[in-house]
Amino acid sequence: MKKSIIISLAQGSEELEAVTIINILRRADLNVVIYSKDDIITCARGTKIIPDINSLNAIAHEEVDAIVLPGGLVGVENLSSDEELINLIKQINEENKIIGAICAAPLILHNHRLIDLNCVLTSHPSVKSQLSSYNYVEDNVVVYDNIITSRGVGTALDFSFTIVELLLNEETVNQIKEDIVYSGN
Repeated sequence: MKKSIIISLAQGSEELEAVTIINILRRADLNVVIYSKDDIITCARGTKIIPDINSLNAIAHEEVDAIVLPGGLVGVENLSSDEELINLIKQINEENKIIGAICAAPLILHNHRLIDLNCVLTSHPSVKSQLSSYNYVEDNVVVYDNIITSRGVGTALDFSFTIVELLLNEETVNQIKEDIVYSGN
């Protein structure tokens, strides 16, 4: 059975992060489900995305293997106020399943006290000061227990590769890198 990942978007989400993550996870043949309360998401730079589902009741949390939160400050603020989403993140976290947060999205985990103070994490530099009570580092991608954080658009491929490796394996990541002519690390 394919692993299922929820990618949660809201008005103002960063589209390049979202599309990069969706693309790489789908290349890995993972079941990617785009969730938003809205019928059409207008992203940070005006790109419009149509979600697969508008309610998380459409998918049982037991079927979810990971949840990924793209950044974009306005999008993060909107996601942070989505109670249905926050409840799912709490359940996923309690089950020690993967939670990915890139750019400003680690603020969602912080704002809802979903990570402990020992957490090692990173984020977009613009929100670093709000996360200074954690073990903040400036690595491109940071894995701490079940939490994966990353810096922003420029690190979205590496962030996505890390998610694929943790859900599947390194061989799948290497094949995707070859297929997309990735020349990074």
